[in-house]
Amino acid sequence: MVNQADVNDQLQVRIFTLADYAVIPPDNKIYISGGAVDQMHLQQIPGALGSLTLAVRVRIPWQMTTQQISFRVLVLDADRQALVPDPLIQGEFEVGRPAGSRPGDELAIQFVVPLTGFPVQQEGTIYFHLIIEDQTLSILPLRVRRAVVAQITR
Repeated sequence: MVNQADVNDQLQVRIFTLADYAVIPPDNKIYISGGAVDQMHLQQIPGALGSLTLAVRVRIPWQMTTQQISFRVLVLDADRQALVPDPLIQGEFEVGRPAGSRPGDELAIQFVVPLTGFPVQQEGTIYFHLIIEDQTLSILPLRVRRAVVAQITR
């Protein structure tokens, strides 16, 4: 049986997906269109990714609120070698405790990262690693292949 107190004391990934499009407007919801992308076909390789966005939401436990928390997203190949020299995105955030909030309430960070135009050098799988406080919370694969063009012969 899972102890709810233990679960509430951990970072938890709520959303970590690739989508055709995602945005966070002022109402602070994540609007996702065409989510759960796991493969993309490119006309030519080397080439660039088409319309694609990474959407992330992570639950922050009560005891980690009001402190600086570091995060980063790495982009690695199948051999876990970096596909870009630096993290795709990195930074620090602090989640406050709004008036009236209590331990166990859902407090979270969320962000979206546009990936349209991201350079791809070869076919294969790209792995997005979500790391918070030096802890890898999730790994998301994206299979990239060359588009097959049908040829009609007469």
